[in-house]
Amino acid sequence: MGGKQINIIIAEPSAVIAAGLAAVLANYNSFKVLEQVTDLKFLPDAVSRYSPDIVIANPALFDYKSKFPLRTVFPDGESPLLVAFTSVFYDEAFLSQFDAVMSVYDSPASIAKHLRSIVENVRAGGKRKPGDNYDLSEREKEILVAVAKGKTNKEIADEFNISVYTVISHRKNITQKTGIKSIAGLTVYAMLNNMLDSSEL
Repeated sequence: MGGKQINIIIAEPSAVIAAGLAAVLANYNSFKVLEQVTDLKFLPDAVSRYSPDIVIANPALFDYKSKFPLRTVFPDGESPLLVAFTSVFYDEAFLSQFDAVMSVYDSPASIAKHLRSIVENVRAGGKRKPGDNYDLSEREKEILVAVAKGKTNKEIADEFNISVYTVISHRKNITQKTGIKSIAGLTVYAMLNNMLDSSEL
């Protein structure tokens, strides 16, 4: 990416959460938050004015039951990456419209790394959707191994002292990064990447 700045708009109804995310991103020189909007109706104008690289949006701003593609909210000719910033569970089909999914429970370092990864991939001419070019975080590797061992979301949450929603968020990120949805497929992936030994199954 050559150190090029990543310009971001945050679309989040909670001013407290938006300010917290902006503060996290301000700690990394590669990110610049251009604007924070609290309502979807303000987003098209902000995108038109700034042409950001990424829009980080709370999925709650969108009508998840609606059939319209989420990107229709962007002005013609504008196509920033759309990243979901979640705190609760959403339907997988709905979240699949986003280029990436992050959780409010993710660490600042994980959020920064994830955002850099998706932008670097697109700038390098890759697909918009995350693929297996992305490195799994250490926590995602731990979650993947636990899933491969057949543990439930509740069991994983208890083991790592995190919420079930956080486990679900990690699992979505793992699926997006690896492109693998089945537990059997994730088990094979874990074994091929030396995260898991067959004796542990």
